[in-house]
Amino acid sequence: MTTSFSDIAVEFERRAASGVWATVASTNVRGQTRVRVLHPAWEHLDSEDGPVGWVGTRRHGSLSRHLAVSPFVSVAYLETSLSPMRTVQAYADCRAEFVDDAAQKRRVWDYIASLPEPYGYKPELAWQSVENPEFGLLRLQPWRIELAALDEAAGWAQQVWRAATAEA
Repeated sequence: MTTSFSDIAVEFERRAASGVWATVASTNVRGQTRVRVLHPAWEHLDSEDGPVGWVGTRRHGSLSRHLAVSPFVSVAYLETSLSPMRTVQAYADCRAEFVDDAAQKRRVWDYIASLPEPYGYKPELAWQSVENPEFGLLRLQPWRIELAALDEAAGWAQQVWRAATAEA
């Protein structure tokens, strides 16, 4: 376990950028888990406080209702090779919240559009403009990140970063 994000920053960035799409789990009012596929873009990968993830998603969908119950989500990336005994994972346990500030939404819209595809994308394809009321900007603040790998030859390997001010 480490509290220095720089220990895992390069590998986390590689896994997020190569995975692009992540499964994100949230909890509803009945305590039931729901998983969806989202496209986070991470920034501040050089910060000892850890990265910040940004997701463009529907502002008033089920995720919004789930976050009103519990602000925590779990984000997972999975890489597989042609070998069934080689998998590489990245998990980020995060506090999540929608950001409604217009200037921040514009800044992140432009940031996501500036990243090389497929990690970056053109948000206007889904929402036409940043002013679309259905465009929601979700902020992910990890409190724990785990990098794990299973390899037939090397076995199981794991690195865990935990924020110094971890929430859970």
